[in-house]
Amino acid sequence: MNVLADWDLWGPLFICVLLSLLLQGAEKGAQFTQIFSLAFFGSLVVTLNAKLLGGKISFFQSLCVIGYCLLPFVFSSIGIKSVQLLLIKKIKINLIVRLVLTVIGLGWAYYASTKFMSGSQPPKRKILSYYPLMLFYFVFAWLVISYA
Repeated sequence: MNVLADWDLWGPLFICVLLSLLLQGAEKGAQFTQIFSLAFFGSLVVTLNAKLLGGKISFFQSLCVIGYCLLPFVFSSIGIKSVQLLLIKKIKINLIVRLVLTVIGLGWAYYASTKFMSGSQPPKRKILSYYPLMLFYFVFAWLVISYA
């Protein structure tokens, strides 16, 4: 919990921008805005849920934890892009690598965020606070598989 006392929002902002840039790729659509907005508003909703369930974590601490826990998806995206450069013609291997790297990123993000958030929630409401986190990170895992 001492780590939570030193919260900041610059790191999550840079992580969110980097993830949005990685998932946008060469597309000229509004993917950057969609991914960035989803990260911003999704983390607001998850934070609001944690606060409404009686969490002892501050609003900005929760935003900080949720934002920093998007970092595994950045690593997954970089790994997927690297594999695509090396094995461009092997579609089956590419799909397997995408799934494996994204599942690892999802597990890492979920594990890290629940470890930080577990001390802030009442014991009877922990599951209720973990479920929106899992949905939030699952959406980002789906985006990484789809766009990376």
